[in-house]
Amino acid sequence: MRGLATLLIGLVLLPGAAAARPAPRVLIDYTPVFDRVCSQAVGSPTPPGASEEIVARLEEFRRLWAQGGPRLLETAQVITGRPYGFRETVAAVHVCPGFASMSLPLLINVRLFLRATNGRFVDRPEMFVDTLFHETLHTYIRGILGAGDKAAPRSALLRKYAQESLVTRNHLHLIALQSEVYRRLGQPEMVDAARAADAPVGPDYVRAWAIVDTEGAQPFIGELQSAAR
Repeated sequence: MRGLATLLIGLVLLPGAAAARPAPRVLIDYTPVFDRVCSQAVGSPTPPGASEEIVARLEEFRRLWAQGGPRLLETAQVITGRPYGFRETVAAVHVCPGFASMSLPLLINVRLFLRATNGRFVDRPEMFVDTLFHETLHTYIRGILGAGDKAAPRSALLRKYAQESLVTRNHLHLIALQSEVYRRLGQPEMVDAARAADAPVGPDYVRAWAIVDTEGAQPFIGELQSAAR
């Protein structure tokens, strides 16, 4: 029995063993209460029909994520060799203009995906999955490098680009890993789609993509792999 226990422990400690762990479950939920309170706070009413559409399409959003999301998360884990620091999380969808999509708390603003709001991605379901993947990756990468300025000691590239905005720096490793995931899955068109989706958000995002283009994705991924050990 001791020999078997030793063998099992050794297998767990093998370099690739951590990457074999399943990706975390991402649950998707909605409460109109958040939209109502948030909209009142920011002085912008919930668009007519938006809450009703979210309720009607919630299972659709869940199905979309189930079809593609776990594979994205698992591939990111295989690339870095680092398991996720959480087993389950809840993504709250909403339409309040006061909050963009963000990782902590995990909020996904679905205005871009609703007919009630004339969303530009209403016929692009893959972009909902990409948005949720993007925000979940933020939490994953924070677990590897650390948050904000705490990440710099573990990344020569972050020190190199220390004069860039925090938003730009926070997206460098993410864009590199996100892009590599899509390439490994044979979806290079999603790299272009993610880039195009980020561009209207602001110049900090455009700058982050430009830096990753200049350096290449691999140096950033190498830092994630090194920090993950």
